[in-house]
Amino acid sequence: MLRPEVAAQEARYTRYATGNRAALALLNESMRQDTSTYPPEEVLQKLEAGMPLDAEGNRRRKELWREVKREA
Repeated sequence: MLRPEVAAQEARYTRYATGNRAALALLNESMRQDTSTYPPEEVLQKLEAGMPLDAEGNRRRKELWREVKREA
């Protein structure tokens, strides 16, 4: 998936967005402009990763992330 040609092939097959910028350049224009796969910047700015958490959820997320980093 790190090789652009492989990531582009996967994106074409699955129609999932690729995070590989070099692969994105290998996709045809209509795929790159598909807003259901690659939303415009103004939409991206409104999104957030995961669900909003309360204070306890944020504390637990930080604790779990520290645990994951410690294991790596």
